[in-house]
Amino acid sequence: MWLTTPVELDASGIFRRLFDAHPHPAWVIADRERRVVAVNPSALEVYGVVPTPAVPLFLGSEGPTRSSSVGPGSPDAGGAIRRYRDRHGARTWVEVAEIPLGELSGERITLVWARDVTERHLGDDRRRLLEAAVEAAGEIILVTSSWGGGGERAPVVVYANGALERVTGWSAQSLLGRSILRLVHADTDRRALDAIGQALEREASVALDVHVRHQSGAGLWMEVTLSPHRDLNGEAGYFVWTLRDVTRRRLLQEQLVHASGMDAVGRVAGSLTHDFNNLLTIIAGSTSLAQQAAAGDDARRGYLHEIEMATTRARALTGQLLAVSRSGGRNLETLDASLVLRDLVPLMQRLAGPEVLIEVQLPAQHRVICVDRAHLEQLILNLVANARDALPQGGTISVRLDVEGTNVRISVCDDGCGMDPLTLERAREPFFTTKPRGKGTGLGLSTAHLLTEQYGGRLELESVVGEGTAVAVILPAEAPAPPTAPEVAGAMGPKADATPSVLLVEDDPSIRLLLGLSLRESGCRVREGDGTEPPATLVADGPYALVISDLNLGTGTARGLLDLVRETQPQVPILCISGYNAAGGLAGVEPRPTLLPKPFNLTEFSGAVQQLLVSRHGADCAPRDAGVPS
Repeated sequence: MWLTTPVELDASGIFRRLFDAHPHPAWVIADRERRVVAVNPSALEVYGVVPTPAVPLFLGSEGPTRSSSVGPGSPDAGGAIRRYRDRHGARTWVEVAEIPLGELSGERITLVWARDVTERHLGDDRRRLLEAAVEAAGEIILVTSSWGGGGERAPVVVYANGALERVTGWSAQSLLGRSILRLVHADTDRRALDAIGQALEREASVALDVHVRHQSGAGLWMEVTLSPHRDLNGEAGYFVWTLRDVTRRRLLQEQLVHASGMDAVGRVAGSLTHDFNNLLTIIAGSTSLAQQAAAGDDARRGYLHEIEMATTRARALTGQLLAVSRSGGRNLETLDASLVLRDLVPLMQRLAGPEVLIEVQLPAQHRVICVDRAHLEQLILNLVANARDALPQGGTISVRLDVEGTNVRISVCDDGCGMDPLTLERAREPFFTTKPRGKGTGLGLSTAHLLTEQYGGRLELESVVGEGTAVAVILPAEAPAPPTAPEVAGAMGPKADATPSVLLVEDDPSIRLLLGLSLRESGCRVREGDGTEPPATLVADGPYALVISDLNLGTGTARGLLDLVRETQPQVPILCISGYNAAGGLAGVEPRPTLLPKPFNLTEFSGAVQQLLVSRHGADCAPRDAGVPS
């Protein structure tokens, strides 16, 4: 619509026809007051009103975004993105350009046209938002060429988001234009690289875990998803790589697999330990008898000493397997740590051998700890055995007990070969060993570590190559137990018979033979049972001064017998012998029986028997010194 029709403006009518047919809104503005002299149909359709100074067309301006110059003759022409509302009230964006046409009748004439760029403007916003989201993403996003150039077969990185540096330490600039293989760790499984290569060749997607190299040299596990980006012709010019750090997930998976393996070890160990410890008890008992018979024969006693040492090591090994798989039960006692260490000195020296000197330092201040005595002894012996292995040419092992506030610290130090930092880092891992095949189980330190944690303590480890190793076990301590007055024999009833009667129930005939022989040699009357007789029959032959029973009998557990003994003779001492899960079998039996874990030798057995008889019935009931039958 032409508001004025100056003939001079378009004498031929060509401009008017072009102006009216233009698909975008257009206006012709005259003089500096920007008086509208012409509006094309497209402008009327979009705006529905002719703009005047009193009716502004545009609601605001975002400022120039790009030049819209139409030629060298119009240097002032340019585009600006402006916001406006159309005739329906919808907000939209237009690119506005003004082209000076010169002067006519003293007035400056300008052509103004507007093009709707709402979609482009919103697209720019979406692009900026997407770029910000990609940069802020926690996952690494890379874009590579489909194939390397310049002799490179691996794809070349053309884009990397900020997560690359945050996660791996590599800056984007350090990878741009370079092979993506710079990220791959040296120990990456070759099969993973082959799978990626095949996906690139087939222009296909693939997802797999890859070991990625951190800028520091450390390894990170990444879940890598690789997808082709296809152009309009369907060709994959680029590949998009998404890398998510799954190092923690892999660690948890490995721990789960390890825990499952330990559970399997525990089940197998549990099923074998009882029988194996029975065999060791027979070996240890028979060795004790043979040593007594070989008195004066140093050569034969030397051979028997080697058997005794092998039995001691086998005993420690079964305990290690149960501890590392957490399958053994616990029989908690309040123990004086100094007394436990003092009692262990002979065994530690036998374990270390004649070429190694054991030095034990105990404090004047006594503190008690609440632990399973068998676990504590096993823990200390494990550390001593490890220290011995570090002294192939002999040396000194120092065992020291210190009181540190509310804790006790048990230190085992050697002056042996020591460990390098990498070995020291893995020393607590189950089954990790630096010893030759067949020379070590890798359970010593790991067992000590696990046992310490079970009792709320911690294990500290220091080592220097060529100087030695120091292992410290820190356990929570309790206040010293007040002395208790000894029981008076007269308060126990009638004076006990000097020849005590003992009930011995053991399903293994060889062990029953050895223990019965030891008891009879010490002056006891023995009623033997193999576990097949009803408990009532065994108890009816009493009363007894002492009851000795295996907890795991061939026909089941000894729980029925223990309950009946407590019912008929509540105060009779009970000695339970067992090779596996002893604490569970004693739960609920009060007063709590004494536990002697298998394997044991006859000296240990006789000592336990004597202690129970004396503590309950007095010195008159003490058996003769029968450490080993004569």
